Amino acid sequence: MSRGFTLSAMRILDLHQDLLHHFYRHGDDGILHRYPDYGLESFVMAIFPFRGYYESSAVEDPFRFAARSVENIYHIADKYGWRVALRGDEVGERSIIIGLEGGYGLEDASDLGALHRLGLRLLGLVWNRDNLLCASWKSSRDYGLTDFGYEIVKEALGRGMVVDLAHASDRTFFDVLSVFEGGVMVSHTGFRHMNDIERNITLGMLEEIASKDGIVGVAFAKLFLGDVSMERAVREISSIVRDFPDTMAVGSDFFGFGKSLEIPSMGSVVDFPRIYRAFSRHLDEELLERFFWRNAVDFFRRFMG
Repeated sequence: MSRGFTLSAMRILDLHQDLLHHFYRHGDDGILHRYPDYGLESFVMAIFPFRGYYESSAVEDPFRFAARSVENIYHIADKYGWRVALRGDEVGERSIIIGLEGGYGLEDASDLGALHRLGLRLLGLVWNRDNLLCASWKSSRDYGLTDFGYEIVKEALGRGMVVDLAHASDRTFFDVLSVFEGGVMVSHTGFRHMNDIERNITLGMLEEIASKDGIVGVAFAKLFLGDVSMERAVREISSIVRDFPDTMAVGSDFFGFGKSLEIPSMGSVVDFPRIYRAFSRHLDEELLERFFWRNAVDFFRRFMG
């Protein structure tokens, strides 16, 4: 266990936040300016392109919405003194990695190429609805990775992007990992032994990701960890971190779930100092640093071109 908690020692790279979703729905409230106060030095800002979900994009093409969102992220970064990381060696202090949560607007590999040129560096294959690439965890007929999905994953990895299997069906998960190695992750998930739904992964799936040099970001909500206290959640996650010290990371999914799914004291970015302090009671300093920062940084620096 860590000998003591100090805010100055806290460094966090969060693999999944829906901050852009928060801005679109509620306006820019300046919270990004306060991120360093919460230990957040880098994070993936997800673009959620599913047509009809955002009120502002109800009739907008998902690809156009994604492209427009990339531009908006650059404006947000410039406004608050952050920067968009385009290479792995740029991931660090005040860096934003642009991610796409579902390839719903992709109809050709050149679509992905265009988004890559704009700054997209993380491709989530799917959200909660099946698409042309693969089946989602909610699929009524799990058809796994399609031929087009294979083409897109190959294109993404070839361009130095990382591929995210969050929300993917079990068959999609294993289809991807049976063919591709390196640059594949699960950005935000929980564990089925804590909440037994297919949105979460099994420990066997965690082992598979670990064997392919991937990482897994744990999300802090009841959907992922069950209806538990913060102390129970932290204790369970810490045990997994000790078993998979090079694989586990943080993927909070903050701004992506409602109040009813919040675990008390770990439902928002403002809770990160409290969350870090809770983990410091169960993990030594090296494991703390790996879980909250180093594993994710090393992954991006190794696979993000």
